[in-house]
Amino acid sequence: MSPGPLAGGKAVAQRGAERPGRELRCVAVQDDRRLGRGRDVGLSPQVSLGDGVDEGRARVSEWTDGEADGEPGGEVAAQPLRRDDELPPPRWAHDRLEASLRRLNDVLRRWYRPAERGHARAVHILGKKLEERDAGKAEECFRWAARTGDTDAIADLGVITAVRGDLSEAKGLFVQAARSGHARAMYNLGVLSEGVDAERTEEWYRRSAEAGFADAMYNLGVHLEAHDQLEEAEEWYREAVGAGHTHAMNNLGAVLQRRRELRGAELWYRRAAQAGNTDAMNNLGSLLERRGETDPAVRWYRRAAEGGDVRGMSNLAAALDQRGETDEGEHWHRLADPSWTPRRVRPRRR
Repeated sequence: MSPGPLAGGKAVAQRGAERPGRELRCVAVQDDRRLGRGRDVGLSPQVSLGDGVDEGRARVSEWTDGEADGEPGGEVAAQPLRRDDELPPPRWAHDRLEASLRRLNDVLRRWYRPAERGHARAVHILGKKLEERDAGKAEECFRWAARTGDTDAIADLGVITAVRGDLSEAKGLFVQAARSGHARAMYNLGVLSEGVDAERTEEWYRRSAEAGFADAMYNLGVHLEAHDQLEEAEEWYREAVGAGHTHAMNNLGAVLQRRRELRGAELWYRRAAQAGNTDAMNNLGSLLERRGETDPAVRWYRRAAEGGDVRGMSNLAAALDQRGETDEGEHWHRLADPSWTPRRVRPRRR
């Protein structure tokens, strides 16, 4: 079996017991506001010492002028005044000003950077809302947030670039996020390496699964099952089932059915089917039909068919044909296969 669809873009890998497919994961909602590239924080992160020295000199000049008017230090007032640019500030004034500016820089660094990170998070969320309606604006948001080091934004930017076909840049972005421990980025690296490097595929799925990402647990199980490592595959299916992964429930049911553990297979098919998994609905219907329970089998086939499952449509049509309900059966045959034509019964020779 091959794993299901990718993670990051939209849905997780959809796959039944026999269906391949992959898809990048990234949540997307919508908005149409345009963002500028500037920051909203009004403070400059850098303050140079030169910006404050002239002010210090001005204060020293005022203090000297006061002495000339007969205030404390009158003896000095009798001496001719020098121009301000000829009078250097006292050393203590320069040192005090420099210490004040250092403290100001520390305050700016301490408050500006967290504010910038919080602003980046808001821009990233806006990018998610824009993603389906305007991918260009969403990418702009993700790039802005990614420059601040937001790993979620880096991973989502990787998804956008992969969807548009730039797999080289996407891989670099996923690697950057994965180095920071981003489980979804690791998963997407596994998806990108599918069919190219089986060892790297397993490595990235395993690292993501060990970090707790349920889709990676499921895809790792599929990968291991395809390479005949059934025991470990079952273990990862069970791990994904514990996280509520319905495709893993369906595949676990298929593993148990092949071992003739039909009670356990029915249990997991039924749980996945009740959670809305159409593959499991079809598999449960097939299991029940083999046991002679035709009516409940047809009900599950119908639910799978109405959910868009092609195999469910075919199985429902075949079951209806056996009941003699050929008109409805033909309807489902044609939905499952537009090229389907009814069989012509040859007249018997007398």
